[in-house]
Amino acid sequence: MKKIIDFLFSMQFNGTLMLVFAAAIGAATFVENDLGTLAARLIVYEATWFEALMVIMAFCMTGSIFKYKLYERKKHTVLLFHVSFVVILLGSGITRYFGYEGTMRIREGQTTNQIISEHTYIQLNIEDQGKQYFFEEKRLFNPYQSTKYDENIDFGDKELDLTLFEYIPNATQTIAEDPNGKPILSMVFINDQGRQSAILAQNDEVNLNGYNFSFGTNTPNSVQVKLTPEGLKFNSPYPIELTNMGDGNSSVLEVGQDHIFNPMQLYSIGEFRFVLRTYYPAAKIKYVTATDTEGLRDVIVFNINHAGQARQIAAIGGKGYYATPINTVIDGVLFEISYGPKIIELPFSLKLRDFQLERYPGSMSPSSFASEVDLIDERKGINEPRRIFMNNILNYGGYRFFQSSYDKDELGTVLSVNHDYWGTLVTYFGYFLMAVGMILNFFHKESRFRKLMRETSKIRASSIVLLIGFATLSVNAQAQHQGYTTINPDRYITKDHAESFGDLLVIDQKGRIKPINTLASEILRKVTRKTEFNGLDANQVFLGMQADAATWQNVPMIKIKDTQLKRILNIRGDLASFNDFIDYGQNGGYKLGEYINTAYNKKPVNRTSFDKDVITVDERVNICYMVYTGGFMQIFPLKDDPNNSWLLQEEFAKFDSLDATFVKSILPMYYGSVKEAMSNGKWMEASTNLSYIKTFQQKFGSNIIPSERKQSYEKLYNKVNIFERLFPFYGTLGFVMLILLFVGLIRGKESFNMLIKICIGLFLIAFVFMTLGLAVRWYISGHAPWSNGFESMIYIAWATILAGAFFIKKSKITVAVTAILCSLTLMVAHLSWMDPEITNLVPVLKSYWLVIHVAVITASYSFLAIGALLGFLNLILIIFRNVKNMKRINPTIEELTKINEMNLIVGGFLLTIGTFLGAVWANESWGRYWGWDPKETWALITVVVYAFVVHMRFTPGLRGTYAFNFVSLISFSSVLMTYFGVNYYLSGMHSYASGDPLPIPTFVYYSIVIIAVVSIYAYIKDNKMNQLPQKK
Repeated sequence: MKKIIDFLFSMQFNGTLMLVFAAAIGAATFVENDLGTLAARLIVYEATWFEALMVIMAFCMTGSIFKYKLYERKKHTVLLFHVSFVVILLGSGITRYFGYEGTMRIREGQTTNQIISEHTYIQLNIEDQGKQYFFEEKRLFNPYQSTKYDENIDFGDKELDLTLFEYIPNATQTIAEDPNGKPILSMVFINDQGRQSAILAQNDEVNLNGYNFSFGTNTPNSVQVKLTPEGLKFNSPYPIELTNMGDGNSSVLEVGQDHIFNPMQLYSIGEFRFVLRTYYPAAKIKYVTATDTEGLRDVIVFNINHAGQARQIAAIGGKGYYATPINTVIDGVLFEISYGPKIIELPFSLKLRDFQLERYPGSMSPSSFASEVDLIDERKGINEPRRIFMNNILNYGGYRFFQSSYDKDELGTVLSVNHDYWGTLVTYFGYFLMAVGMILNFFHKESRFRKLMRETSKIRASSIVLLIGFATLSVNAQAQHQGYTTINPDRYITKDHAESFGDLLVIDQKGRIKPINTLASEILRKVTRKTEFNGLDANQVFLGMQADAATWQNVPMIKIKDTQLKRILNIRGDLASFNDFIDYGQNGGYKLGEYINTAYNKKPVNRTSFDKDVITVDERVNICYMVYTGGFMQIFPLKDDPNNSWLLQEEFAKFDSLDATFVKSILPMYYGSVKEAMSNGKWMEASTNLSYIKTFQQKFGSNIIPSERKQSYEKLYNKVNIFERLFPFYGTLGFVMLILLFVGLIRGKESFNMLIKICIGLFLIAFVFMTLGLAVRWYISGHAPWSNGFESMIYIAWATILAGAFFIKKSKITVAVTAILCSLTLMVAHLSWMDPEITNLVPVLKSYWLVIHVAVITASYSFLAIGALLGFLNLILIIFRNVKNMKRINPTIEELTKINEMNLIVGGFLLTIGTFLGAVWANESWGRYWGWDPKETWALITVVVYAFVVHMRFTPGLRGTYAFNFVSLISFSSVLMTYFGVNYYLSGMHSYASGDPLPIPTFVYYSIVIIAVVSIYAYIKDNKMNQLPQKK
């Protein structure tokens, strides 16, 4: 027994479990790509065997804690983060078995306390002699698992046998002629939603577009179709226009009279039209699986056996659909069965007072949406107004409500509901223990990390090599953006006049007064993802788009990255013009209209990367539209207004008569003079008109206009753009110091002291400019510079440099490390800065948690990339090692291996913390902290892989210098799969894949061959060297 326990709690068995776990979830991502999300969940993520695997992992990890005595004082930090994983697994178990999700739909003015569940159920109501019996079972029928179902149910002193006869997924109705059938009509109707089919059987009724149709019944207020000796006839309470589809002749049919109902004739009731496609004298309606349509309901045909009698009954439903009860009577007992989500009643109610959907001016595209609700809890006498929108949840009574979607008529809201208080609490506690344990591990003197630091006598030499990865990442990140020549900047708006235009003040969407220069810079970065365009600065572009809108609408300037979007727009490059989005064919309209409506009608958790790209590009298009139509030019202060309002030109009617005339006419005059000046080069008139607007602002808006000093500082801040300049500067500086120190190491003596001192001087000078930039931003904004994602990143970068400055005298390597880390942090900040929030769009991806998650994850990738580089370098050194030089090379290999292990520990900790920070972001955004999306799944795989790597030293046969360096190299393939593979070769929320997958670049094959050759050769050389007699 002891041997079994030792084996179960051994590092070898735990490591094997980790690899099995990683392989299972990795395979699941490919199952999802090929068969769909449901298949992946049923085969892996929600399968019993997978649950058992996680239970075994938790059990064995708990046993290992006692076997390896992690409870000892010197191992407390290690104990913390190992216990945290058990706690996280416990929390996920609570979520799976006790938590639940659902959807609440509310119409305006309606109050409800009901949600429909995320899971599907078989529900059976039985009524026998006045007594009610209820049976319920959680069950999801699907094509990927056995659909066998046989349940014996007792009720009172009776019983029934409920069995599955047939399961038809994604079912659609079809008509099959049958001599034992009944008359059936196949109809087509057309409304503003398009063309749809309908089937009407004898003695049935159907509602089409608000009009009732009946066949063989005398239902009042309906279009009554009936069989007569003369054939099919109908009688309508509505005026109907008949159009002969052959010759186009039309006539109006009398109301209340019988008329022949002929196939292939077009009947119209107002805008609603219908056609009799086919009449079947004897047929049956059957359900078949639709092959070309998705999102239909499933049909579950049950056999009900009771009292020696049998009935077949078809329940129609599925995930996300209301379960429609179907009933039958056997031997006087009423059986009512349904399949689908169940109704869950909450102990409180929500009343939707108002659903608010804001659109971009002149567009149907949603800008933001929110629900104004009343929270009503009669138990506690609570009736409070609340507002729910993206990233602003309603949390009450253990339930969390998230703004998810809305009804098509915009009079109702769709809220996602999550009930998982204890699961979330336990899981968050696990995250907390994990982060604390990992952070403290860096400082605990008995930790593996500190032990490696003490053993590494040549840490400076090793750190130099370690830094290569950082520098490479920083330098590579700078390769961006190429200009697109469509407008000659030499014959355009002069920079002097554009700069004067940039001094004009404007109120942005959030109500802040700022120079147009700031707004223009934000718009240019948002639309083009560039800081200048075709040699023109932001002021020139922004003014040109308004003064010469027709020209700019043909300029490719809207950034597009999605391949499918490029195909839809029929463009080749990465930039599209405004006109590319307009369909000038017969259909007309906006090319993205269908796709943007589809995207917004999905829950955020269900939106694919294509949906998100459509929303992002749609925002850019609408920003351009607002620029062309003056939607951003809130530049006219309203005289004596108590709210200090600044208005658009189109709101001129709100001004008194004299001012209204000025507001209405000055911008057209100004833009006309600008356009004329571009032709003749005379800018006097344009400058005069611009001065009139500035005078108007000073006269009526002086009480809230920022001081001249603040305005000048903001313009200087925009012009200097200090943080964007420092990001490549610090990266280059760190890389230069890296080379100098490396060359000095090779020479075996101190070299380049003067150059290194110059680098340190530049390091400090740049820090001074960085501090000034931070201070100016603080002064301009009026608040401490860490209130959003960009500000938090530049603050972290500043704090990193400050920390490094304390160690200048002790370690030059620290200065280089600090410079490159700062560059990396500013790079992440720069990504956010290049995509500023301009409109009042509140996307799910705008979250403080997301910014931190991305920053930590990105930093971890850098460390792991360096680990791969160190591993490859050590393999090269092993190849060149021989009897003559082994005394010189062996210490270097050993030293670099220890540094590599330290590096992987740091990278692994950052990756783990970053991954679970992403879970926090997801939970705070849409109420689900883990959804098994391929991106997060592969991030978890990478965590497990590197956890295995740093534990390899405990496994016989996997110890040794070669094994560790080889595995540290090939493990980076997991990072590449997470960062690139998921985006382009798998489906999911984070995926860019659409249509055929992108071909794998040729250099990938070359890289694999090179790594394989080096690894095999190093393995052979290492074995030979290990077989040599060791000299004492």
